[in-house]
Amino acid sequence: MTYYIESLDTVVPESDTEVVLVDVTTKVRGEEVTVTNVAERRYQKTGEVVFDQKLDDERLEAVYRAYAKVHHLVYQDEIKLIRHEIGISQRGFATLLGLSRASIEQYETGNLPTTSASRRIAMLRNVNAFIIDQLFAVSDQTVYSRQDLRVLMQWHNQVQLAVERVRPVRHADKIDFDFEMPASMLPHGAETTFEVKTDGNQIILRPIQ
Repeated sequence: MTYYIESLDTVVPESDTEVVLVDVTTKVRGEEVTVTNVAERRYQKTGEVVFDQKLDDERLEAVYRAYAKVHHLVYQDEIKLIRHEIGISQRGFATLLGLSRASIEQYETGNLPTTSASRRIAMLRNVNAFIIDQLFAVSDQTVYSRQDLRVLMQWHNQVQLAVERVRPVRHADKIDFDFEMPASMLPHGAETTFEVKTDGNQIILRPIQ
């Protein structure tokens, strides 16, 4: 493999270059971000920085990850993981969240999401069936693929089944609700308070975040 040396306007073999670890500071959305121990290729004779596509991509990813961490944004791998755990396509995921498919594609390949998009995606971090079902209910259900629609209806059916298991226990001055629910349907690691409404003979439970 050869590398182009700009100052010499020539190419040199890889053996004439070396990879060193450096600290890098660059601006992301107008804000300076510093990352440490970033690999950088240099020409050994002059110390000139040499363009290396692979290392350049790694540097950019490290900077974006650092920015995302500071600003509590969901990032590439986590977005993919959330979508895969729900079990739907990029188009279906975008429709569920009210975003464009192009945005989801960009986020999953390393582009930083906007703050508002990150917040919407983060709602699904724990793959909460109630939240999935609420987003599904207000989304445009005509644009889902058959497979995505089938998967989202399975989430919907889980919620309906959980609601049907509600057993009211009547007391003199109040009614307690006793019910069972799979742990995967509740926010992980936190107590959940439910809002209880009645609609005719139907009891509606919605988790209060």
